[in-house]
Amino acid sequence: MSQRLIVTLCIFLTLISSLAFANSKVEELFIWKMSEELDLSPKEEKKFSEKFRELNNKKNSLNSQLQQLVQNDSGSLPPVEAKDFLRKYQNYLSAGNRIGIEEIEAMTKILGPARTVQYLRIKHDLSGKVRTLLNEGAKNKAGGTLPPPKVIVE
Repeated sequence: MSQRLIVTLCIFLTLISSLAFANSKVEELFIWKMSEELDLSPKEEKKFSEKFRELNNKKNSLNSQLQQLVQNDSGSLPPVEAKDFLRKYQNYLSAGNRIGIEEIEAMTKILGPARTVQYLRIKHDLSGKVRTLLNEGAKNKAGGTLPPPKVIVE
């Protein structure tokens, strides 16, 4: 029993570290792409990457807190607990919006207004492409389109 627990824990820790590694690689690729597209100087790239990582860490932390809140929900809540849940959920959403505003302000300081607009457009385009790729991958795993439902007449 103890050996199974240790093996399970090792596998879990390996998965977590590989996800963190993948996340850092995606971060690095994003920073590289932005640096290239925005033609950043080495000094600007350093400031940009530090701020981007900082904001990304804040977003990840907030998302994990929000995920914990939702996962800890047991389903139907009494009215008092439901109000508390909604208040906490709204606070997390507000904090996420504040991070987005902080991102725009920080990038404007580093890049200037014109390149910040360019940054936001590139970021939006890349996010859309990633979502499209993920959706296509999910469709391929599911076997493509489903056949039409059969109607049984009695």
